[in-house]
Amino acid sequence: MRRVIYLSGLYFFFTLFLVSSKLHSQQRGTTEGFSVGIGSRYLAMGGIASTNDLNSMALFWNPAFIDNIERMNVSLFATKLLADTWYSSLGAVYPTEECGSFGVNYLRIECEVFDPFSNVELVYREQEVLIGYGKRMNRYLSIGGSVKIKHKKVAEYSADAVGADFGLLYSPNFANLFLKNTFASIQFRNIVEPKFKYEGSKYPEIIQHQFKASIGRNFHISNQDLHVLFGMNSNNFEYTYFHSALEYIFQNRFSAQIGVVNSALNVGCGIRLYDLGLDLWHGKFSEEGPSSFTGISLNYSFGKSKDKKIAESEHKFKLEVDEEYRKRIAQKRRDQFERILNEGIKLYNQKKYIESGAAFQKALELYPYSLSAQYWLKKTREQLEK
Repeated sequence: MRRVIYLSGLYFFFTLFLVSSKLHSQQRGTTEGFSVGIGSRYLAMGGIASTNDLNSMALFWNPAFIDNIERMNVSLFATKLLADTWYSSLGAVYPTEECGSFGVNYLRIECEVFDPFSNVELVYREQEVLIGYGKRMNRYLSIGGSVKIKHKKVAEYSADAVGADFGLLYSPNFANLFLKNTFASIQFRNIVEPKFKYEGSKYPEIIQHQFKASIGRNFHISNQDLHVLFGMNSNNFEYTYFHSALEYIFQNRFSAQIGVVNSALNVGCGIRLYDLGLDLWHGKFSEEGPSSFTGISLNYSFGKSKDKKIAESEHKFKLEVDEEYRKRIAQKRRDQFERILNEGIKLYNQKKYIESGAAFQKALELYPYSLSAQYWLKKTREQLEK
């Protein structure tokens, strides 16, 4: 318990330091509507993803994370932003034994805004399909990438755009007690910039680059886990702010999160019953934000784990090797039997009955129930008795 209190105090000290040290400067370009992120657990931790208990929404935060997901997973997230503005996502991940993991996310924001000039309701809608792949290169390094297909509709104007993200995850196996179970994550969002070209517009709307980096440490204390995380986010490397988070997990069933992003406080909690997980989040995206929001996430894991699939594949391969070995041994024994039997018949035809009898006796040692060997041995004995 003292250790938990000590680590909690250390977390809040660094949070205070990072908040006081945050940098602000002029932004350029357009921030995408989905830049706030998805998933109640991740939002409660200030927009930082941990390597523990990952689900398919991790594809959004860093595609390199998804090859650390052990089982097939589907997830759903929903929240209401301001009045009549719904923000939701649906995702899935399919891990393979050796070929990495594949994931897809669908994100959607939609609202209606009253235009006093035209006296009509204007529809704003933004959608994104995120298709990603992650691969663990070795025990320590994972890489991932994703392609995003975006569609935006503002009143009667609409446009499509394509972009791409790239991510790295480094989990060194330090022997040092303090550095053990640490990880570092880097994500380049919109490394290929989505560009919306509206009809009649001279210049496209360009979505700005986003660079995310985070470090974390997982402390395992008996049947409890404590995760301490710090991160930074930079838009076009001009507007930079920091994140920090603390997560407590009890018996891999109950969890509580607290996070700070852009000086705004976020909290959350979660429960996992067998394969179903439920997470709640309440907080703000920035200190200057107009109000707090509440979100809910559901995720479900199913199928065999990657480790179990690998173990079954290795067991199957071993059985196949053993079967092939048995077939070769059996064929070798059969060839030896036929060679000895033919040799015995040759000796019998040469009227060398003693030698042929020994050959047939040896053949029966290999196949005791061979009718042909028994037949020739009987004929040999008959000749010897004359």
